[in-house]
Amino acid sequence: MKIIEKLKEINVFRDSDGNPSAQKGTTCNVIEDGGGTYVEKQWVSGDWVFSGDYEYRVEKHIYQGSNALGLPVPRLLDFDDADRKLRIEYTPGSRPKTPCGNMRLLLPVLQFYDQFKNIAFPSGPELHKMDESCIHKYRLDQLQFIFPEEGTWSRLDALYESFLRDIPYFTLPFDRILHNALLHDEGLFFVDFEWTIAGPHEFTLARIAVEFNRYDYPEIVSRVDDLNLYHLFLLRFYMYGREPKSMHQYMQQHLRNETLRELFGIVNVEKYTDEPWLST
Repeated sequence: MKIIEKLKEINVFRDSDGNPSAQKGTTCNVIEDGGGTYVEKQWVSGDWVFSGDYEYRVEKHIYQGSNALGLPVPRLLDFDDADRKLRIEYTPGSRPKTPCGNMRLLLPVLQFYDQFKNIAFPSGPELHKMDESCIHKYRLDQLQFIFPEEGTWSRLDALYESFLRDIPYFTLPFDRILHNALLHDEGLFFVDFEWTIAGPHEFTLARIAVEFNRYDYPEIVSRVDDLNLYHLFLLRFYMYGREPKSMHQYMQQHLRNETLRELFGIVNVEKYTDEPWLST
């Protein structure tokens, strides 16, 4: 067995003396042996939001469900529950850059997610929900980092949370889409599903819109059931500085909900007030 490429290594934290004190994350390697080439992924510990057990069980289930449905996902070759280890078919390819200007890739992404969101978990791990405390804490930590004034981050949090009541739950990737896709001769293949949660599918549609920098594209908007949720999740990425200039123009033209407009206004004042495009 020979490691021919290291795709991901764990994060090692050190104390003031430089000694390792903790570690987080996964290892992911391309391995070559007598049986061929494959990817081996192992969860050493959890990541910033979820436990290692959760991420391993969810990703294994998604690979199994995707393979059964014939989705463009590499085959799961083997797994080891005791060591939290997956052996996955090696699929060569390059990761598309974002924002992606190749609109021919948009439809395959949307078609993949149309099926992905229906992968069921009847006997698998229970998915974390978007309105749960662990995901709220993750978002709150980000808000406090970007908007350090307590009056600002607490108001933004309250406005955002007001929309997460009685929300529908679909299986959705909480992580980036194109970042976890491989482009090669046969098209797009999708990988890395440990950050899978349950929530409104408008979240994924908003993320796809940001990755293609197209917010009113008919193929995206036609899939939206709740426009306020779609706009809420777009504003989430706007707060994080994802394509703010073009998204600002879209929001100026399409944002109607008063609460969302208040959120939009606070972000503009606190984050983008010096940008020349703010007045356009």
